[in-house]
Order: sequence, then C-alpha cells, then structure tokens
Amino acid sequence: MRIDLHCPVETRGYELTRDDRGKTRAYVRLFNLSGRRVRRLEGQVHFEGPEGEQSLPLAQDVDAAPRQMFTLTLALPGSGEGLWLSFTKLRFEDGRADWIGHPSRLIQIPDMPAPDGRELNRLMAVAGRDAVCFPRRTGAYWVCVCGRPNAYRRQRCARCGRQRDQVLTRCSMAQVMEEQPLRTPSGDAIELPLMAPPPAQAPGEDSPIQRLHRRFLRQRSMLLRRTLTMLVIALLLLLAAWLAGVVRQAVQPPQSIPPVKIEQGQGAV
Repeated sequence: MRIDLHCPVETRGYELTRDDRGKTRAYVRLFNLSGRRVRRLEGQVHFEGPEGEQSLPLAQDVDAAPRQMFTLTLALPGSGEGLWLSFTKLRFEDGRADWIGHPSRLIQIPDMPAPDGRELNRLMAVAGRDAVCFPRRTGAYWVCVCGRPNAYRRQRCARCGRQRDQVLTRCSMAQVMEEQPLRTPSGDAIELPLMAPPPAQAPGEDSPIQRLHRRFLRQRSMLLRRTLTMLVIALLLLLAAWLAGVVRQAVQPPQSIPPVKIEQGQGAV
C-alpha cells in the first residue's frame, strides 16, 4: 500500500457493491488520527481500470470526530478493485491551518504477514487484543502491532499510542514465542496484555501534550502583557516627570535683578 505517514486520516478498509446496471459504489472506512474534527477532504481516488491504474479527483465534506472511524461513499467507474486514497488537503472545524499533503511524501509499504492462530494468540496475550501482526522496523518507518505504519522518528504509534521501543523489543516473534504466559491453578492461560495502549482520548479532548502547550502559551502571553504594562507605566512616569518640570518652569516668576548701586566720586578740594 502507498501511504503518507504524516496524514491525519488513514484508510482502514473498503467494501465494493455493484447494482443491476453495473455501477460500482465503494464504502471506504477511514479513521481520524488527530484530536481535531475534520470537515473536508481533498485528494485523489486511485483504482485499477481497464488500462491500468486510474485516478479521480476527490473533494467531499465530512464530519469526522477526533480519534473516530467514519465512512466515505464513492461512485466509481469499472470494478474499483485496488482502491486507495491519497489526500492533498484536510480542513478542520476549529479554523486552524489546513493540513497540506503532497504526492512526493507517499511511500510504498508492503503488507504485513498475518500470524497463524497460535502466534496471534501469544501476541495478543503480550500486546493486547487489538494486536494483528508482529512489529517491523526499517530505516524510514516502523510498523506497530496494531498494523499502523509510523515514521521512525515518531516515538508513539499514531493509531494506538504504544511506545515504539517497547513494541520493537517486547513484541518480536522470537520474544513473544519464548515468553511463558501466566496460568491459573487449573492450568488455563491468563491473557495479560502487558502493553495495552493508553486509554482512548475522548472526542474533542486535548492530549496531555496539547494541554501543556496551551498552558505554556497562556503563561507566555501573561508574561508579555505584564512586561508591556510595566514598560507603559515607566514611560508614563517619565512623561509625567518631564511635563511637571516644564510646567514648573513655566509658572515660576522670573528672578528680579537687584539694582546696581553706583557711587559717585568726590571732587577735588
């Protein structure tokens, strides 16, 4: 699959239906990875046509709540097989700057092999019930146990929030298959997800990093306002002192010059 690892919306799957007239309709399942409500999608719809891959422009208003799944309905010519989406612009509800994508950021990521039944049971016992594959690491990206590819510099999975180094260390096939599961006194295995993802963020709720950033902005704004207030007060005091000096000089009466006493000299006798 081709994917932009920085895009806040990801494709999770699709279903194709055809009516009696041969028209194809696609129901695409998408997930909003961000903490902001998405209001509009723009990009391209790619699919296999009679002459190879075809593309159609995509521009559609949506109502995608933060950290929630949503569905996009598309009418397609032909069979619609091999469907995938690329986004060039996402518009958010809060009025902040749009997310802008570019085709040059798309990378090809091979499908992850699915573990067999025994391997998957052991993996879910270690990583949690949403685990679907063993992790993978490359120079440009890493794949989480939930199946989400992430840019390698990203410390946590964009989908589930698991920590990168912990996933790659604890959830490799060798590590998982060697780890002995806990058992009850009767010998039944106990599923204990040691790496369960953090609690899902409520729709519209800021993450801890976002709350910390907002607090920093408020404190910085308050400090700037206080500094400007002190500067204005100091300038006003200087201006008042200068005006007081000018007024004092204006109302002060001019100093009188004492008369000069001229003594007349005495004549000769």
